Amino acid sequence: MDRISFTIFIPDGKKFHWTPNWIMLILWTITIGSFWIFDSFSSSNDEFRTIVAYCVGGLSIYFIIASFFTYKALNGTLDGEIIFENSAIIVNDETFELKDINALDFSFFDYYGKTTGSGRDFNPKMYQGVNNYVTFTDKFNQTHTIYFKMETEHSYLSLDTFINAAIKAKKLQFKRGIDLLGIENISDK
Repeated sequence: MDRISFTIFIPDGKKFHWTPNWIMLILWTITIGSFWIFDSFSSSNDEFRTIVAYCVGGLSIYFIIASFFTYKALNGTLDGEIIFENSAIIVNDETFELKDINALDFSFFDYYGKTTGSGRDFNPKMYQGVNNYVTFTDKFNQTHTIYFKMETEHSYLSLDTFINAAIKAKKLQFKRGIDLLGIENISDK
């Protein structure tokens, strides 16, 4: 097998990130709230209210349209490289031999450019491809979870040789291998 490498993604760990949904919620809340609160003061502000309503409405339309052509925020950094070989995982030049690995598992959630298909909010619909990870326990009983970026929809299939080797070495369950790759990509050799 060739060396298969992916760019490592390091999440920033923040619980909250500003998104277009939050921005629009705050803008609409302020707009409607101020209209309601200041309604009793004067009706001479009707022109101002109309301008504000059109601006917030226009911004809403902009975010809805732009959401189909923009990527979700990265919320972390791309730094380093993870390499999969037949018998090892190499993370930033640190080698983890397959024979010393336990509790190996993968998650292939997205790829660069994958769309959510949901148009019910203001948030971007295209993924960065960084919500994929491998998790394993090394020979020192330390658990590692390494997120990585996949560029294309079927990038995970490039790991078939490594995953088959892990199944053969009893580091990954056969059924989990089928879940990850499909039965047609699992070999019994």
